Amino acid sequence: MERVDCSFCGSGESRTRYVVRAADYYPEYMNAANILGPTPPENFTVVECGHCGLLYLNPRYAGAELAAVYPDEQYTTRRGFQTAKILLRGCAEASVATHRGEAVRSAKNLMRLGQIVRHKPAPGRILDVGCCNGSFLALMGEQGWDTWGVDFSATAIATARSVFGQAQTFCGDLHEAGYPDRHFDV
Repeated sequence: MERVDCSFCGSGESRTRYVVRAADYYPEYMNAANILGPTPPENFTVVECGHCGLLYLNPRYAGAELAAVYPDEQYTTRRGFQTAKILLRGCAEASVATHRGEAVRSAKNLMRLGQIVRHKPAPGRILDVGCCNGSFLALMGEQGWDTWGVDFSATAIATARSVFGQAQTFCGDLHEAGYPDRHFDV
């Protein structure tokens, strides 16, 4: 885990907004993380930047730790942390492509869509940082949004492009993507 400054404005000033016990956060995920990747912290701490107000995790996993916590198979199959089947290697798999409609219009994606359109009802340009397999971007695209995504997983980006048609995705760090200032509405 690494301590970081605000990713938006670079300020090192922050205050704790809330703390979530890791064991309560997402039990299936935490069990998988214990087996597959770095040992999770006791707590996840969300801080608020003292300068711009951005909320973010601090400390947070560093790049190499993130790669261990998010294995490639979660981007290409229905086996993943959500159902904890990643721990049961013998379970039958169904590709994400088989469930494309279900994945795009999942309850989680529909909830996110609702949160966004409540504040920005007219479509615009959206960037999803940590876009995973691109299913949320596909939903936003169906609603008329110009969609862009960034993820550090080459497998996730390949799935976003090939399965969910998200051509405007970048594999790597957000800063490496080089998007111009004020390029996105959301």
